[in-house]
Amino acid sequence: MQDIIKIYKKKLTELFIIAFILFSQNSYAQFPFSSENTDTVPHNRFNIGTEKNVNTFLFTGNADLLYDLSLGILRINQSYHGTAIKTSTSIFRDDENFNLEFAVPLNKSISTIFTQNWLYSSDSRNFGLNKLERLNGGLGLRYFFLPRSSLEFTAGAERNSQVGVNSVGPIFRVAGNLPDLAMEG
Repeated sequence: MQDIIKIYKKKLTELFIIAFILFSQNSYAQFPFSSENTDTVPHNRFNIGTEKNVNTFLFTGNADLLYDLSLGILRINQSYHGTAIKTSTSIFRDDENFNLEFAVPLNKSISTIFTQNWLYSSDSRNFGLNKLERLNGGLGLRYFFLPRSSLEFTAGAERNSQVGVNSVGPIFRVAGNLPDLAMEG
């Protein structure tokens, strides 16, 4: 029975690899995913992968998607990194960061923005400090000035959970982007 399970497991793995190669549009090996520097990183891409080093397994699942819809612009940024260590017991660590943003242009220089962020971290090695979760959402305005520069203000609510303590409260955010700022000195 064990041999049959191993054969099916191997065939399923081969089928997954073939399907991934056939259906993936873009995949990048060792391409940095960052939600901070959006001018130099191409959008509408994802990468998934696994790597094995002796008894350590590394898992990644990243995506940066940008869609221009009829009502506005939708951006989804996903970053997952997982680690599994196989010894006499199995130890797991998961880090997840998911960001969603929907911007609706009101005119040429002002957009309404909705943001949703989820941060999750879990580690089976640490008891008591093994899980952190942060979920927030906000609504605000983004003002565009100069070519490609912006300033945004958002307000919303946030829920945090760590060490068994849960809290809910308001959040306020101010963010700016000045990519073409040239300084002489």
